[in-house]
Amino acid sequence: ELASARVDSLAVGNLAMVVGYLCAFGLLSPRTVYSMLRRRCDRLGDADVATILVLLKSCGSRLRAEGAKELKAFIELVTDRAALVGRRQLAADTGKGKSRGAGPHAEATDAAAAASSGFSTR
Repeated sequence: ELASARVDSLAVGNLAMVVGYLCAFGLLSPRTVYSMLRRRCDRLGDADVATILVLLKSCGSRLRAEGAKELKAFIELVTDRAALVGRRQLAADTGKGKSRGAGPHAEATDAAAAASSGFSTR
């Protein structure tokens, strides 16, 4: 099952990269990419964060060029959603007696902020 999950995750990542490049080369509307990003933001699991990161790395500059305000709105959405998920995780960890570090979704907010500033996170 673990191997199957890795293959599925790899397939989703590859598909996200293809979609991102289609947008970067002007063959796909940024509106479609924003729709995909918002759907991933609704769940914001580990696979969703990875997909958001792939999309922003592959076509973030195009999204910014086409509409900086829309990208900013998405970044604010991701930031708010990550904070909400983080608070829920903190509450769950506190109830279990665990301490919490940077959190599993810190990379998504870093990537979103980097996309808005035009810099890479790596």
